Amino acid sequence: MTVATGKSYSPRQWEATARKSLREGKRGTEVVTRLVGEGLDSESAWKIVEEAVTTLRSRASTTFGLGLVFCILGLCVSIGTYSAAASNPNGGGYFIWWGPVVCGGIAALVGILRLIRFRM
Repeated sequence: MTVATGKSYSPRQWEATARKSLREGKRGTEVVTRLVGEGLDSESAWKIVEEAVTTLRSRASTTFGLGLVFCILGLCVSIGTYSAAASNPNGGGYFIWWGPVVCGGIAALVGILRLIRFRM
C-alpha cells in the first residue's frame, strides 16, 4: 500500500496506526477517515480498521473470559472449603481465595468495558 505522498507503509504499520487510534477512543469511522487522509484508499482503510476492531475485541473477550474463570474458581474454592469445614463435627480450616476473586473480577470488568468501547 502506498500513500499519496509516495511513502510506503506496510500493512502492519497501517494496522498499528488503526489499533492505536481505536485505543485512544476514536470510533472506527473516524479512524478510516484518518487513514484515508494519510493516503490509504478507502477500501483498504475499511478492511484494516475492521481487522483491528476484530483483534481488539478478541483480546477483550479473552480478558473477560479468563477474569470470569478466575473469579468463579476463587469463589468455588472458598465456598467449597467453608462448607466442608462447616459440615465437619469437629470444625476445620477453610480457605478464602479473595485474590483470584478480586483480580478476576477486575479483569472481567476491564474486558467487558473494552468490549463495549471497541466498536465500529
